[in-house]
Amino acid sequence: MSVEALREFCNEMCLKSIGIGVAVSGADESYRYVIARRDGEIIQTVKNANEALSGRGGGKGSMATGTFSQSLEKIKKGMIYLIQYFMKDINRY
Repeated sequence: MSVEALREFCNEMCLKSIGIGVAVSGADESYRYVIARRDGEIIQTVKNANEALSGRGGGKGSMATGTFSQSLEKIKKGMIYLIQYFMKDINRY
């Protein structure tokens, strides 16, 4: 999937869900990602994810794109943790 397609998918997820979108595409420990949040800053959290998952990339405000160089299983676990973190943050309000 192209980065643009991942962005569009994340935007739809943000609009139709609780406001969080995560999309990952790739193979063989080379995965593209887009992470988005409807309301709120995500950049520091994405920096932490990049560090944990051998990632590169970044963004501005509520959306980030980049690549992870890890197994898909590790990426899945990392993204589940990320979504749980955002949900705790959302539930504070």
